[in-house]
Amino acid sequence: MLIGLKGNRLSKTPLLECVADARSVAEALADRDWPTALARRGAGFREAFDVFRTLVRALPHAPGPGHRPLRLAVMNAGAPAPG
Repeated sequence: MLIGLKGNRLSKTPLLECVADARSVAEALADRDWPTALARRGAGFREAFDVFRTLVRALPHAPGPGHRPLRLAVMNAGAPAPG
């Protein structure tokens, strides 16, 4: 039995089921089936991936005359990063 959190509630799942899920993700990645692998990872991983993709695509631009450069920090204060 694997005991964890799902939606801020304790959840228990048979260990073999968890191993099978992890292997199915690995198989989808090996087959380069990205949408299936992403779907099997879960909604939390999808959200984190979307945020990461947005941050990577954002291109900085030079500040205008008389403006200071903006400093930005991202801090994760929640659960460990998925993946």
